[in-house]
Amino acid sequence: MIRGSRDSMQTKALHRARILGVPIAEAAMMHELSVAESILNIAVTEAQKHDAPAIECIKLRLGAFTGVVRDALEFAFEVARHGTLAESAVLEIEIVPLRTKCLNCGCTDTPAGDFCFLCERCGQPVEILTGREMEVEFVDLAEALELTKRSTEWNGFR
Repeated sequence: MIRGSRDSMQTKALHRARILGVPIAEAAMMHELSVAESILNIAVTEAQKHDAPAIECIKLRLGAFTGVVRDALEFAFEVARHGTLAESAVLEIEIVPLRTKCLNCGCTDTPAGDFCFLCERCGQPVEILTGREMEVEFVDLAEALELTKRSTEWNGFR
């Protein structure tokens, strides 16, 4: 669970954007900045639980019906990760398509374009099976030994 209100996370994200020189009007319009902060909070919490020195990769499952714009989220992640354990992390995003099932006839469908929540076959309402997901599937953490080995090599020791 992430602590702190959505407003405080947005404030922190906007502050970070300001420091990095991102136009505030652009950053303020993207709720993806708050989403990126939440993803980072989850990943950093996991890294701290395992005493990891850094985060290498974060895998996110993102539903097509979440309203989150992938490009904006990737941009927001780039802004928000600076100064965190995920500073050099890669964000992998798997888009989960919208899939529906008719409550009346059982027909399943993957709507394209504008989302229609009526069955193509019988015209009755459908339920959403997939497409609303937004979950951190896994976080790859750097091992302390690996980081120590690299830092001694950089100092000229082998």
